[in-house]
Amino acid sequence: MSIKYINVAIPNRVADKLTAVYDYLPITEGGEYAVPYKAISNIPSHENDIITATATFTDTNVTKDDIIFKTKDGIKVNATWKGNTATLQLQQKFDYAVEEILATVKT
Repeated sequence: MSIKYINVAIPNRVADKLTAVYDYLPITEGGEYAVPYKAISNIPSHENDIITATATFTDTNVTKDDIIFKTKDGIKVNATWKGNTATLQLQQKFDYAVEEILATVKT
């Protein structure tokens, strides 16, 4: 089962409080990218979930075959590709833990 979610703008009235809770990455062209979070339930029938990532390639030397998804600790996260969209199967591993998944380009 996958629970669908969307990114929503932070309401101005609570922006100061919520902005401090989330991580942001600088965007080369200016501005910031709000890093999305996804929670996986500990309900027995919902311990697995998926996320999808769509890649846009601007370097013709890089393809989806060059993309490796892994955790911050270097553990590979398998992905299946359909076109330029990768689907990653996630499994709850810890209670109240944040596990980062990075998309890296092999060199």
